[in-house]
This record gives sequence, structure tokens and C-alpha cells, in this order.
Amino acid sequence: MTQSADSPISPATIEDEHRILRALLGRLEETTGLEELVPGLAELRSLLAVHFAREEAPDGLHRVVDASAPHLVATVVHLIEEHGECLTALDVLIEAGRRCLEGPVAEVRSGVSELCRRLHEHEAAETELLAGAVYEEVGGGD
Repeated sequence: MTQSADSPISPATIEDEHRILRALLGRLEETTGLEELVPGLAELRSLLAVHFAREEAPDGLHRVVDASAPHLVATVVHLIEEHGECLTALDVLIEAGRRCLEGPVAEVRSGVSELCRRLHEHEAAETELLAGAVYEEVGGGD
């Protein structure tokens, strides 16, 4: 999306932006890790803010619809109202994801690190024990 939010918008521009947004939405739907999901949601939020501002501008959706299909003005008004709702929902999801990454996910990661450290030490102790037992068995009768 290369135009600025204050540039006049055309149906072709809207469709190009929608294509970009659909691709990002597809990637988000396939993403399972919060480490990738939260930045992806933030990217979506940034793109949508510009896209919505352009659609809401005086020469945005109203201009396109008023000129060619005035009977659809009520639909435009409804869709524009949904813009704020979508941005708010994104803000909530981004914040919830960040809280998980900083809280429960960080706690699990810390627990995994501690468990891995303990298992490395445990395995090293077993290896040392086995090496000692084999050494004593082989050289123990001298």
C-alpha cells in the first residue's frame, strides 16, 4: 500500500489494498506461534489504519459510492463504523498476545530452560558414572 492516507482513492486502489490485506490475513490464519502472531497483528493494524483512513476520507468510499451507487450510502456508513471496531479488536488481541509472551509463555520458556539445564547435568552425571564403572571394572583388579 504505497499511497498515503490523504491520496484520492479509486476502486482499483481499494482492490489492490484488499489483495494485500487478504494475503496478510492468510498468513496470520496459518501462524501458530505467538512470537510471529503478535508482530503480524501489529503489521495488520498499521496497514488497516492507513487503509481505513483512506476509505474514510472525503474522497474515499463516500466519493466512489455517492458518484456511482448512491443507494449504497447506508452500507458505506455501516462499513466505516466497523473500521473502529476492527481496530479495537486488533488492539485487544495484540495486548493479550504481548501479555502472554511476557507472562505465561515466558514462564514456560523459563521452565523449559531450567529443565533442559537439569537434564544436561543429569546426563553428564550418568555418563561420568558409567565411565567410572567401566574404568573400575576394566582396571579394578590391578
